[in-house]
Amino acid sequence: MEQLKEFIQKHRPAAIVLGTPGLDAVHLERDVRSIVDGIHEFRPSVIFLDDEVAVLYSKSERAKKEFPDFPPLLHYCVSLGRRLLDPLIEFSGLASYTSNELVYLRLHPLQSNVPSDILTAYLERSLVNITAAVGIDFNRVLSHPHMHSILAFVPGLGYRRSYEMVQHLGELRVPFVRSRVQLSKLLSMHRSVYENCAGFIKIDTTGIPVTGKNRGGQLEDYPIDVLDRTRIHPENYEYARRMAADAIERVFFYCGCYVLTVA
Repeated sequence: MEQLKEFIQKHRPAAIVLGTPGLDAVHLERDVRSIVDGIHEFRPSVIFLDDEVAVLYSKSERAKKEFPDFPPLLHYCVSLGRRLLDPLIEFSGLASYTSNELVYLRLHPLQSNVPSDILTAYLERSLVNITAAVGIDFNRVLSHPHMHSILAFVPGLGYRRSYEMVQHLGELRVPFVRSRVQLSKLLSMHRSVYENCAGFIKIDTTGIPVTGKNRGGQLEDYPIDVLDRTRIHPENYEYARRMAADAIERVFFYCGCYVLTVA
């Protein structure tokens, strides 16, 4: 335990995640909390997480491909950490263009009575619904290969289109996109595909160069639009701009400063 305390003090984690395989986890939590209570410089959270997804990942070919030098235990830990940071990404990783591990999740004692194709269809539908509800940060997903799987659950894309999208952008060596318009032109998206998926793809341009060029063309050719960071569909940008303009009644000078009156 002294080594664990030194490790925690050296790396100063914001959270310590414990898998839940049995009673051993309860005893481990007690020991970890006693260590954390003895640290006064900072106080990391100690969190329990169901480890079912981590177990599946640790046995998968995906884990071996991502971290070929890691033993299964480290693969397990990587998955636990990823699930804490973004559960949707980690669950979506169980489904891919070539394999589907979603059916191995133990969600109900009677799920074995449901045909696997029907179970898979409903699980994938749930992932699509959640992805549609929260949207995705496309540049973040593009820069982390383990996140690419979430693209398959963006409404309007699916497994084949999302796979081809990642492959094509990789061939172009495009590290980021500045706008939804640029993404559409880079991929030569059919209008109907773009209309279906655009509202669920957010383009966060924080930290992206303002000028220059990449393999996708001159950056100046694709101006940044702040509405691309939102869930607002491009078809409704004009309405959003009008609403913002109408909300501002007037700006007037009062007592040495400008005062903004909002309706």
